Amino acid sequence: MIARTPATTFRAVSSLRQAPSSVAQRWQSTATTRPATPLRLANALPRARAAATTTSFSGRPGFSAAASFSTSTPSFKSAQDKEHPQSLWYHSLSNGKYAVTYSSTPPPSAEHPSVIASFNADEKVDPIAHARENPDDVHANGPFWDLLHKTLKEDVVAKGKDPILQQEADLREEGWAHLGDGRHQTMPGRIPTPDAIIASVSFTGGKLAPESYTVNGTHRAVTKEEGFVVLRDTWFEAIKAALSKAK
Repeated sequence: MIARTPATTFRAVSSLRQAPSSVAQRWQSTATTRPATPLRLANALPRARAAATTTSFSGRPGFSAAASFSTSTPSFKSAQDKEHPQSLWYHSLSNGKYAVTYSSTPPPSAEHPSVIASFNADEKVDPIAHARENPDDVHANGPFWDLLHKTLKEDVVAKGKDPILQQEADLREEGWAHLGDGRHQTMPGRIPTPDAIIASVSFTGGKLAPESYTVNGTHRAVTKEEGFVVLRDTWFEAIKAALSKAK
């Protein structure tokens, strides 16, 4: 039997033979809010004076204590989101633009391959909270995602580095295995949330077909419900190696 193509088989999110070219449903949930750090009265005057030139987000849970964003100088500032499993870095570029990367090193531009996504925000707001609460403001960076897809197809899938994909192929004679990111963990044979499916690959007789790798155009880099994309460990190591060679 010939495996069906993405255009003809991706119809129901509950189907185990589902292919990757459409989204069957949107998941909704109440956005979580983050508690603000109370102002310590003992240091109110010094902080008030400092606020005239610098806005600091180091009080946010999970936010690097060394991070602050200047509102009066063009100097490059960076901050780490330690709540994210892969500790994303947010870099303040210029004119209120922020770049999100896996590296503590600021990128030369928002279009550099190391930049997962970018967005604009007021320099006085917490950029991490802004990105999470306003996902429609976040724009995926094409060069990064092109490199990620190339890495997944030619390195991870072709070289059999993902045991979850192989397990999917072993469970069924033929069909499609979905490369769902780590925001929505699923049991073998189950379909990830459509927003979390990065791509899909077909298999026949338990053998994956790398040439069938199909990008899911409905994947979202960040959602209000689940935050920024989380890569599986094998993918993360592979893309870090690829990024180390990127210029």
